[in-house]
Formats: sequence, C-alpha cells, structure tokens
Amino acid sequence: MSLQKQVNSNWALGVEGDFASANPRQSALGGAYGFRAGKDGIMAGRFAWVDSDNVTVTQAQPLNAKKPNGFVHRDMNAMMIGYMDEATMQYASGLPIDLFTQGDFYARSSNGGKRGQKVYASTKDGTILCDATGVAHDGFIETDWYCALTANAGELVIISSYPV
Repeated sequence: MSLQKQVNSNWALGVEGDFASANPRQSALGGAYGFRAGKDGIMAGRFAWVDSDNVTVTQAQPLNAKKPNGFVHRDMNAMMIGYMDEATMQYASGLPIDLFTQGDFYARSSNGGKRGQKVYASTKDGTILCDATGVAHDGFIETDWYCALTANAGELVIISSYPV
C-alpha cells in the first residue's frame, strides 16, 4: 500500500457507477442465471451490451446491436486481480453484473456536459460523453439517457434515464 498523497477539504461528489439519487430505478432482466462479465471483464460506471447468448455482458458493441442494454452499477463486488492493485472498478470475467435501464447515476464524461444534453456511449468501451440530441460522434451511439448535472471535461456528471 502506498503512502497517502492527497488530502481533500471536501467530500467527493460520488464515485462512477454509484446511485446519484433515490429516484426509481430499474434493472435489466437477466434470466435464470443473470448477466455475467465477458472475457475482457467489465468496468463499473459505463454502459454495456448483452451478447446474443443473453448472459454475457460486454462494453464493446456486438454486431447488429443498437443502443446499450444498460448502465453498469458499482455493486462493490469487483475483484482486485492485478498484482499489487489497491483499488479497481473492474469486474473480472464471469462475475455477476447489474445492468440498469433506469435511474440516476454518477458517471465520468470525457467532454463534461450540460444539464439536459443527451448521453452518448462509446461503442468500444462504454465510456460516455454528453452533447445535444442527434449529434454524430465517431465511435459513439446516442442513448436514451440525459446529463442531469453540468460538469467540466473529465469530471463526474449525473446521468439520468429521466428527461431533465
């Protein structure tokens, strides 16, 4: 374990993948065995797709898939699998995954965002960016989610499945 390098004067706003409110939330139905992280693992706080087997979850958009099936909630059941890791947001291959189709969550937007903008998911790794409705971004797909909290690039935003 390394030595402490920083002291914050205020509490953190939240952590990627955490619930951002007590508003109603809904998880995607995973069938008898639920959803499982694919061979490359899954990062919490990002969007994900369910493969054609209806079990395996991946953050790279499968062929013929449209919008992501849900947002990966941080359930705190990730395993530290890297040598000498102190923390991780990654679910190892085969671990159960919760995908949410509704709710309010903390996420990190690569370009920041403004309240009311649409959320776009990367088709390569599920990361997000926020922009106006209908704007084309190479490697990103528009989701049904909205940016609910204005933030700068790289900061935490609150994303919501409810129009704001």
